[in-house]
Amino acid sequence: MSVSSIATGPLNAAVISTPSIRAPEIAADPISTARISAKPIITLPTIPQTMRAAVYRGTDDVRVETVPVPLNADGTLGPGEVLVRIDTCGICGTDLKKIHSGSHSAPRIFGHEMAGTVAMVGDGVTKVAIGDRVMAYHHVPCGACYYCRKGTYSQCEAYKNVGCTAGFAPSGGGFAEYIRVMDWIVGREGKPSGLINVPEDISFEQAAFIEPVNTCYKAVRLLALKPDETVLVIGQGPIGILLAALSRRTGATVLPSVMPLLRTLGCIIHSMWAGIYRLSRGP
Repeated sequence: MSVSSIATGPLNAAVISTPSIRAPEIAADPISTARISAKPIITLPTIPQTMRAAVYRGTDDVRVETVPVPLNADGTLGPGEVLVRIDTCGICGTDLKKIHSGSHSAPRIFGHEMAGTVAMVGDGVTKVAIGDRVMAYHHVPCGACYYCRKGTYSQCEAYKNVGCTAGFAPSGGGFAEYIRVMDWIVGREGKPSGLINVPEDISFEQAAFIEPVNTCYKAVRLLALKPDETVLVIGQGPIGILLAALSRRTGATVLPSVMPLLRTLGCIIHSMWAGIYRLSRGP
């Protein structure tokens, strides 16, 4: 067995070459802002299959349950639809009325004063992107029918269709972790949209007020109040306070009234009239 001798002379640059070393050229072109996205990337595997929700099961019966996230069986959305991860949802008086009266079939997931983050978008959605902060109306008018042209939007056939759901019969769905927003709520170019982007400086708690404030604002705008007018707001719950505050901004004089006081006065007046009637008839 023999081996060639090992050179022990000093190395110099002349005898060193790197023809076998290959590396791709590093691009030095400037990176445009179009190639950079600051939004969080949320892909389907991060969306759970189930979620927690407050499920209406009948009169005065609401249970916290684990239910499926409102997606298709294959984990997708329909074209034009959006999945929103709910952060905040207000409790509307009509939600409580439905629960206490049992006026709606069960099961359902109520809640429509809601705001959150876009977690997934369907094909063709361009108005919002994953990571956008949004609030969603649960129904919107078409804006073109006879009733919309007359300003009676609640009679619009499109308006009567609830377009947000957390599963079961569409009922808003804000009392859950995720809602599915239908394509006609998401909207397209030239059509009304019920999915509204929320600026970064607006908290989700504030954004959840958009739906009730909008309802009160429409009422005040229809009144066309002037500074020399006086408006009586009966009841000082959340909606009454909003109506009073918005009316005051018109310059009108606002008389807020608390409902229990009115009931008491009504009982006193009723008793007085009953007493006067008995006295008028004699003993």
